[in-house]
Amino acid sequence: MSGKRLLLFAFMLHLFSCSKNNSATDPVTVDPPALPVITGFSPLAAQVDSIVTITGAHFNPDISKDVVRFNGTIAVVKSGTDAQLIVIVPAGASTGKITVTIDAGTATSGEIFTVLVHDQWTVKSSFPGSFMGKITSFRIGNKLYAGIGQAYTGNLQEFWQYDATTGAWTQKASYPAMSLPGLGIGFSIGNKGYVIMSPDSLGYTDLWQYDTALNTWTKRAYFPGSLKQGMTAFSINNFGYVGLGGDGIGRSNKIWQYDPVADSWAPKSDFPGTGSTNSASFVVGSYAYVGTGMNGFNTITGSTEFYRYDPSTDTWTKKADFPGVGRNSAAGFAIGDYGYLGTGYNLSGFYLSDFWQYNPSTDIWAQKNDFGGGVRGEASGFAGDNQGYLGFGSGAAHQAGAMAGYNSIYIDLWEYQP
Repeated sequence: MSGKRLLLFAFMLHLFSCSKNNSATDPVTVDPPALPVITGFSPLAAQVDSIVTITGAHFNPDISKDVVRFNGTIAVVKSGTDAQLIVIVPAGASTGKITVTIDAGTATSGEIFTVLVHDQWTVKSSFPGSFMGKITSFRIGNKLYAGIGQAYTGNLQEFWQYDATTGAWTQKASYPAMSLPGLGIGFSIGNKGYVIMSPDSLGYTDLWQYDTALNTWTKRAYFPGSLKQGMTAFSINNFGYVGLGGDGIGRSNKIWQYDPVADSWAPKSDFPGTGSTNSASFVVGSYAYVGTGMNGFNTITGSTEFYRYDPSTDTWTKKADFPGVGRNSAAGFAIGDYGYLGTGYNLSGFYLSDFWQYNPSTDIWAQKNDFGGGVRGEASGFAGDNQGYLGFGSGAAHQAGAMAGYNSIYIDLWEYQP
């Protein structure tokens, strides 16, 4: 090979070698950053300033890069990782979906977050059964059981369940005994309901147990007291407590404890208050609170006294008087560490709508927004996990249906957010 050809061959090898080495500097394909994903959040509903945990994937661990919005309102992110963000429900937030935005894009929640508003009443589904008054009710978990009332056609055995989670009413097995609405009372222990209302053929007072799982009624041990109007019932630590009330002969301050395991009754310390008929009650922790009510029977009266019952010592302790006007036939329930009481009749027999919160730790009452359903007496109340419910009873005018003489009956139900 001539010298020129050797030089050309060497030059070509050099160019080929350089082109291979330069390939290392060619552009490298980089995958785009992953889009954020929201798989869930907890709780599903909360008030402003509450903590919400958002779970998912591809969040930015540098929380300054995560923009969280509640239905468009920007929230403060307290902490976070690639898979979880801890945020605060912002002031001004409204019910809607949650979004998380990072540089790569935006993720939107599949479920709607509900912003709970403080001290607010919202109307729910009305009682769908026969139009009736003097409804008997009890609460088990997030469900209200109600019925066995009085209609213009006579007393009814009809019985229904309201699911506070879904807002749905479902008809259940009818009460199997003679119904005497306005006498006796309903209460619950654990997952069983109980109704005291009916005397047997010998005049003894029957106790009927309702099994929510089987949708059946079973007769249990006779109630040792007599049937009265305006009785009070509550449950503490898997025991039921029933008593008080009045009739044409007089009023009773007696309290009885029911043991569902032994199916037996035992007398407990008498209620010391004067308002022993149509009193209101609620349970906070391991204590019951009972107050207001009539101190007579045939004459309209109303008390403001309030007492705490301690089942561990079987003792009653006087607490701060209810600050509203004296009343009877009020409704009460508890939410968390607070008790609530309102509505009823005043000393002149007029219906009331005011509503109050009681703090057991400070023994102080605070007035809240009036009951959303207007003036009311003999209403039913029960509590859900984070809210209360109040409805039914009698008011200034009936709601629906021909009721003949019963023209002040209500069948509505309202939810209260504290």
